[in-house]
Amino acid sequence: MEVNSRDDETDMAALEAAVRSIEKDGLVWGASKLVAVGFGIKKLQINLVC
Repeated sequence: MEVNSRDDETDMAALEAAVRSIEKDGLVWGASKLVAVGFGIKKLQINLVC
């Protein structure tokens, strides 16, 4: 799953915490990493299993 931010001032740690707070039966969150998109903007890549 990829989650894009709107600008370079987005708190990516808070964004990841918000994504991981989603709980559903059978949903397991895995590893994540920040990937540079350009101009200081990053996107969150996070693995999940449903």
